[in-house]
Amino acid sequence: MTAKNFQQTTAISNTYKPYISQEEVKNLLNRFDELPNYVSEFLVAATGANVEFQLGSDFLNLSFLGEIDIWKTIESLSLSLGLENPNDRFSTFPIWNAVLHIKKVDSCNTSYQITISNIKPINLLTLFNHLGGITLPDALNLGLESLENVVFILSNSGIYIESINDLTFNLDEIFNIHAAVPYMKVAIDGIVRGVFDKSVLNISTPKFGFLKTDGGIDLTLNGLLNSSNIEVIFNDKITLNYKLPQKINFSSLTVNIPIIKNLKLINPELIITNF
Repeated sequence: MTAKNFQQTTAISNTYKPYISQEEVKNLLNRFDELPNYVSEFLVAATGANVEFQLGSDFLNLSFLGEIDIWKTIESLSLSLGLENPNDRFSTFPIWNAVLHIKKVDSCNTSYQITISNIKPINLLTLFNHLGGITLPDALNLGLESLENVVFILSNSGIYIESINDLTFNLDEIFNIHAAVPYMKVAIDGIVRGVFDKSVLNISTPKFGFLKTDGGIDLTLNGLLNSSNIEVIFNDKITLNYKLPQKINFSSLTVNIPIIKNLKLINPELIITNF
């Protein structure tokens, strides 16, 4: 009954008891700060579910077993994150089984997270499109739809999915990375080939959805590519950010470009944008 980022920290104090009453749930929740609105909405929606719990010195996991309509939960969290006010396209969003994770981060802060496992990505992609009004490239849609072992997560850091499986997509089908100017074409093709080796990318531990960033809340894909962080942000344009190896010598990537063939960079980052 534990989930990523909410592992137990003091095993000796753990308590486990199957199927507790709603009154016992309320008593357990009194140990923590005032609940966010979206968590309160979730608890109302899950009133009829069977509940199991796991309790530690600084965390509480509540597993709700059964069908739960979480649309009001999504609606409440969307508004608090600053997403557009949802319209009438959805009126229900039923799921089966969910876990509420509550963890004391420090004396002043508590983390809340709702996780739903074994959910079909295609249903969530429709939801994300609805919440953000953004149509994803077909190549990425197909890659996301094919993901397995998907977990849907609702938290104060975003509304998103994550998977332990790799996400595969073709860079050429998302970005127009070919230039008409000969020198620029050589430079771009050389850099992309040198950095990625090939246009088909395999992103490990992918996370996709509405995530908080430095600029606010964005529809974002992130994960690891060759053990380095990669991020793609979708809004009025698509922007890819990729942390390159600590040092990179451009002479091997742009040997035919006199201006930059001897350029060496430290802590470089590759940014590709579709306007």
